[in-house]
Amino acid sequence: MPILEYMAETEVDAIEPLDPLGGVDIAEVKRRVGDKVCLKGGVNTLTLLRGTPEDVMEEAKHCIESAGRGGGYILGSGDDIPTDAPVENVKAMVEAAKIYGRYIGG
Repeated sequence: MPILEYMAETEVDAIEPLDPLGGVDIAEVKRRVGDKVCLKGGVNTLTLLRGTPEDVMEEAKHCIESAGRGGGYILGSGDDIPTDAPVENVKAMVEAAKIYGRYIGG
C-alpha cells in the first residue's frame, strides 16, 4: 500500500497480487491508482482454501464492486491459488466474475 503510486509510475501494465493478507484494501488501491494501471487479485487465499463456495462468491463480488467499476480490474486470488483449494471454491470465483463482472465493468 505505501508504494502504490511509485509502482504505477513505472508504466507497468498491471499491479498484482492484491493480497488482503498483506493489508491491501482493494477499494483504496482502485481509488489511488486504478485510473493509471490495471489491477489484479483481491480474493483472500485463505477464503479459497478454507471457505465455502458461498464465502468465495461473496468475497469475489466485493472485489468486483470495489475495483471493477470503469474496467481495469481482473478478478483473481490475492496471491497464488492454494494447491489444496477445493475445486468448488475456484469455480465459485470464476462464476462470480461471470455474474458480477458483466454489469459493473463498463
